[in-house]
Amino acid sequence: MPVLQSGAALVSFQIINPATGIVAGGTARVDSGADVTLVDSATIVLTGVLPDGYMEVQGVDGNPVKVPTYIVSVNLGNFGFIGRARVVGMNGLQDRDGYQMLIGTDLLGTGVFDYFGPTNSFDLQLGITTGPPISPVPSWVLPAGAASVGLGLIALIWGMHG
Repeated sequence: MPVLQSGAALVSFQIINPATGIVAGGTARVDSGADVTLVDSATIVLTGVLPDGYMEVQGVDGNPVKVPTYIVSVNLGNFGFIGRARVVGMNGLQDRDGYQMLIGTDLLGTGVFDYFGPTNSFDLQLGITTGPPISPVPSWVLPAGAASVGLGLIALIWGMHG
């Protein structure tokens, strides 16, 4: 069982464009307090998947902001594979928090997440099967000419529109 790192359950992940099979990935943090799964927009761009809709979230200033949603496959290697998942694209997630994906209860609800306090470890099994092995991913940089613009969003979801 993996041990928590700096108090967080971190796992490697890949998102896959279901139409083309193009893959991008990095490090995901499990967050049982988040309603939806967030993926850094720069990581999503690498797959070429297009938005399928928009979701309204509350910004740090308290005002609603629309952010794009995407349909992707999610590979967590030994921790599971989800063939179809809707995720929210969020600018600057990687820059601010150091990981490229925040796994919320929408994906956690497809399986089991167990935390073992005495050993400070966790077990995670999402989706219906174990995914293919995850190959090492390169350091993530924005594509040439792209700029990271943080929206200052928090993962407080109060409505879904699309």
